[in-house]
Amino acid sequence: MEESNRLIKEETSGYGADQLPEENEEELEEKTIEEFLQHLGFGRAQWLLWGFFFLIPIAKASQLYLVLILIPYLRCEWALGTGFEAAIGASAHIARCLTGIPLGGLADKYGRKKVLVTALFTFVLSGVGAAVAPGKWFFLAARILQGFAMGICSHIPFIYVAETASSEFKEFAVLSMAVSTHFGCLFVSGLSFLLLNLVGWRNMMLIVTAPMFIIAVGLIFTPQTPRYALVSGGRREAIASLRTLYRLSGKLFPASYCLIECRNVTIDTGKTKARGNLKSLFTQGFACVTILLGCMNIGHNYLSAGFGAYLPLYKSSSAGAPFNVTRATIRNVGLEGEECGHSLDQAGLFEIAASFSGDILGIVVTATISRRLGRTLALRIWAFYNVLTALPFFYKMDPGFEYVIVLSFKFFVSGFWYLLLLITVEVFPTTVRGTATSFISALGDTGGIGASLLVYSLYPISPVLVVGLFVGATVTKLFASLFWTNDSKDKDMADSFF
Repeated sequence: MEESNRLIKEETSGYGADQLPEENEEELEEKTIEEFLQHLGFGRAQWLLWGFFFLIPIAKASQLYLVLILIPYLRCEWALGTGFEAAIGASAHIARCLTGIPLGGLADKYGRKKVLVTALFTFVLSGVGAAVAPGKWFFLAARILQGFAMGICSHIPFIYVAETASSEFKEFAVLSMAVSTHFGCLFVSGLSFLLLNLVGWRNMMLIVTAPMFIIAVGLIFTPQTPRYALVSGGRREAIASLRTLYRLSGKLFPASYCLIECRNVTIDTGKTKARGNLKSLFTQGFACVTILLGCMNIGHNYLSAGFGAYLPLYKSSSAGAPFNVTRATIRNVGLEGEECGHSLDQAGLFEIAASFSGDILGIVVTATISRRLGRTLALRIWAFYNVLTALPFFYKMDPGFEYVIVLSFKFFVSGFWYLLLLITVEVFPTTVRGTATSFISALGDTGGIGASLLVYSLYPISPVLVVGLFVGATVTKLFASLFWTNDSKDKDMADSFF
């Protein structure tokens, strides 16, 4: 037994195999991954890695949102009908939903970095394919390929940065990725306003895709997260990852520390089948939390996507314009004009900037409140205010009041999305963190897809019924949040939460 303990310490301590002291083995301090990261603190390693990963959601969101801006140009290019335009807009999200459920666990089975690199190169391939597409069906296929890549990897940057930080900084890690997603949409809107008419839509696709290739290549040289390394390859791999983080921070690795798995639970390492197993989300005490988070995500995405489809129809109706799905969809992305080939105008750009700035502000304020009050209370407060901001749409509003209500609605919706994402990353163990995040997000996508279809189908019949469904979705979120009793604010991500 003593020899076994000696081998473990020799493998995981700061000493080399021939440098381990013989008499004072007891001087090696046992430390978990969390305690190593607390000792490391927040320094240059996090700034370098998080700064690099901050670019990934920006590049991904830019490529996805650009397609919506390009729809009027595509209408000119290939004489698209309303149905095909809707297919281009929804195809990536449908593909993400279909891919995220069965394949979301790949990051748990084969590693965050490997899967993310593969998905980013797939994004590059789809972007180039869309730019050179000879026809509308080829473009649609490229868009579907984007959705497959998104279903596999959209959650990984959030998980990666959280797994390289101690519990003290994990909230800031997820916050940085959430902000970058909205910043990507804001960035590509401004870039399109400046360049789209000058370079054309095909070159614009290439311009937005190019950074993704650079990021994918750079990602090859980043380290694996120490938390995942511990459950996938054991202590030796985790120590190697920690050494890299210490080196990037310019700090010496503590030679007096010995890595242990976890103080509260035993981790089974190196078992591929035990990682990324979808069935495990409904066993071992995970079922209740999976169902609750899934219901909140479905209700949230139904509300968010449905509201995005409803708002332009509501504005058109308030202005006395005839009902037109295509025209309303164009207005939703800030585009003006008659039939095709329009660009963003200044009014549309300002509307988009205000919208996404409100989203970013909502995320930052939500993070501040959840850090002070805890996740559970913040979740309930935000769900309650979602209900309040949905109610005024039962009535015709003054344009100024309407603008305030819209921004307030988006403020609380974006904040609630951040809370759901943060909680999902925090509460599930490393072995199924990627699987859970992807699966719950895919469930949310079903609500978003269904909402758009219901809005366009029911609005001509009864706008009041559409708003009633929105209020029902907000009440569902509030009801589910009342059953969420475990707060993950101060939880070590390696500990058992259930």
